[in-house]
Amino acid sequence: MRKRVTLLLILTCAICHAQLSQKTINAMTWGAKTKITFQVVDYDGRSVSNANIRLYWTYDYTNKTKKCSKTTSKDGLVVLEEKSRGTFTYFVEKDGYYKSQGKYSFDVRGETRVKDGRWEPWNPTVEIVLKEKRNPIPMYSTKEGGFFIQRNELVGFDFEKGELVSPHGNGEHPDIFLLFSSNAPLKFTPARTNSLEISTINDDEGFIKRTCDLQSEFKSSYDCPETGYDKSVRFSFAYAHNNVDNQRLPGAKYLIFRTRARHDEKGNLLASRYGKIYDISFDEALNNPGKGFISLNYKFNPVENDRNIEWNGENITTGKTKRSFQP
Repeated sequence: MRKRVTLLLILTCAICHAQLSQKTINAMTWGAKTKITFQVVDYDGRSVSNANIRLYWTYDYTNKTKKCSKTTSKDGLVVLEEKSRGTFTYFVEKDGYYKSQGKYSFDVRGETRVKDGRWEPWNPTVEIVLKEKRNPIPMYSTKEGGFFIQRNELVGFDFEKGELVSPHGNGEHPDIFLLFSSNAPLKFTPARTNSLEISTINDDEGFIKRTCDLQSEFKSSYDCPETGYDKSVRFSFAYAHNNVDNQRLPGAKYLIFRTRARHDEKGNLLASRYGKIYDISFDEALNNPGKGFISLNYKFNPVENDRNIEWNGENITTGKTKRSFQP
């Protein structure tokens, strides 16, 4: 089996290598002339001047890193002309904005990626979005640790209290309901399939899955949409014979939610509350047979009908403000 895997890797590398021209291979080894423009814009596409951008790259086979720090022009531009192996890592920051970072690499496939000793296209423009700090507010947020819930039992969770609702905890209002299931025997075993369903009960409540902005310190949108909510979401993962089928919320995704909906006599939505969940962890509890251990990384806006989910680090639930936090 190992010989087959090794042979497959060798063949794959050979195919990849065959797709590169000799000029490209030389440039990736010894470096080539490079000119590149970085344009920093805000969330709405406006140029950001006086932003600091730090750039790192290697210029030959020794893998020694070269670096520089530049300030964007009034048009949000920084131009770099250096010798490189075709890949740049950047970090951008400015007071009043969330930090951004990322990587840019020239496409090495094809015959014309290196011409006359320089990377092509010559002087491409790389756009970097630097999100401004608009209106960060205090929110109810996650307590430290997590909580246990019984298998196959629907349990409510109160975002304000950060606890399960009575009789399982001191929560008062079931903002969401959790249902944990597992096919594992009561004695913990590595081979198991676990699932967690999260649901709401009222009309106009629910969840929307979104993709995180992984290049920004502020990974979510600024606010929640008014429509498009599903009443429930389900996550699962399975361990069997060293294989993992993971359907949990990935790190590149987050949930927007709406809860505490109030309606008039005709069923029209009058008011509701909004928030986001960055991470959901769940598994069979090791020392509590028949229970699951759950943790939620959430932010919950305290104001009705305010769809803002930009957090300032102040946790209303605990009364504490974090110095380092994910907004």
